[in-house]
Amino acid sequence: MSGFQRFDRPGYDSEWVGTFAKPFEEPGCRCPDRPVRDGFLMKSRRSGVRSGIRLLSRRLIVSRKQSWIGAGPKGCSDTWNRDLRSRSMASRMLERLKAIRSYRTGERGPSNKKILGWMARIWDPTDIIRIQPMSYGRNWSYQIELNRYPYRAILKTYRSKFAHDRQKNETASLKYLVPFLKGTVPEIYGEASKEEDTPWLLLEWKEGQCLAGVFGDLCPEERSDVMRQCGQLCRKLHSMKSSGVGPMTIEGGLNMSWVDYFFGQCDRMLNAPIIFRTIDRRLIDRVRDCLMCDGHAILRDPIPSIFLHYDFTVWNIQVEKRDGRWEISGLFDFESAIRGDVRMDLVWTEHIHKVHMPIAIDRESFSTGYGENIDSLPLEIRKLYSIYRQTNRICTLSEFGNKAEVAKQLTVLDGLFHGSKHDGS
Repeated sequence: MSGFQRFDRPGYDSEWVGTFAKPFEEPGCRCPDRPVRDGFLMKSRRSGVRSGIRLLSRRLIVSRKQSWIGAGPKGCSDTWNRDLRSRSMASRMLERLKAIRSYRTGERGPSNKKILGWMARIWDPTDIIRIQPMSYGRNWSYQIELNRYPYRAILKTYRSKFAHDRQKNETASLKYLVPFLKGTVPEIYGEASKEEDTPWLLLEWKEGQCLAGVFGDLCPEERSDVMRQCGQLCRKLHSMKSSGVGPMTIEGGLNMSWVDYFFGQCDRMLNAPIIFRTIDRRLIDRVRDCLMCDGHAILRDPIPSIFLHYDFTVWNIQVEKRDGRWEISGLFDFESAIRGDVRMDLVWTEHIHKVHMPIAIDRESFSTGYGENIDSLPLEIRKLYSIYRQTNRICTLSEFGNKAEVAKQLTVLDGLFHGSKHDGS
């Protein structure tokens, strides 16, 4: 078996590769002890693509050589298995190369040249020191470092079928809230024009850390104090009397009621093609019965519409330690803000924390800060809104191809019907 070497390393599958395809011979690789399949960890995007192409071509040559060795199951079974393994390995590498190419062409995010063009409307491009990616999810965020005031900023770009509506909604929400919650809600430095293909917002940088990341390290007293502050902040948001913010304004005018909007959204979600590709038909029927049949009986009374963040969770709250006390320094992601039933915000905040946080959220402290016991919400309301938001979350995750998370969230959705610990009760 001259010319081939077997790599057996802990935590990785055994693979047959050519001895000339060692990863540490590729320029820009981070460390020599990584297996060949991680050969795309390059220092720069350009050198990474070149090295990735060379490495991929070499591995395809290896795959072809191995495919000539065996004659199938009747020949040498070990060789045949190696052949199958190398073919799947080559397909994985092709997928990686496609991902790198799409990143270069801007399909995974705007290029630095495009970002500099946007920033030139606000600052001199020579003032920009660095553009650093921060997160990749439903939206992309970048940290912009400057050599002048404000020295740091956040560039948020939107991607989805309703990206422009989300950007428009977040812009309206932030402009409305900044005068009332200055210091907590980020200011807007710049925004995309209506003609641009990629909507974006340039936002104020807030010092601190994501609450979800530090919550587990807080002592019980600090945890209760932070959750009390969260309750107070949520109460402030719900006291805002905004009439021109939210999708209800964009879609149906200021006279659209919450009930009409809610059932319109339910009908649109339940008839979307993506839901039939993601959720089992029987589970869809149960969701439809809960939302469209039970929902009309539950929401028969008029409901006042107030300002809702719509995703008030520890992932969108930032905290900073000041004089020995953890305080809220920022609240983000108002792209889904809406005018609606206050119980929707409270139910979803409780549900998402209960399902995804590794430790129990101090709901009593949150209720104390909010000024109302959220545990007193009717069970039927909590179930109705939890099922609606959970189904909507699954459709969003499926849209962006996150199959593992979709499978996990389907289990949570099924548990809501069986009265498991995920039902918010």
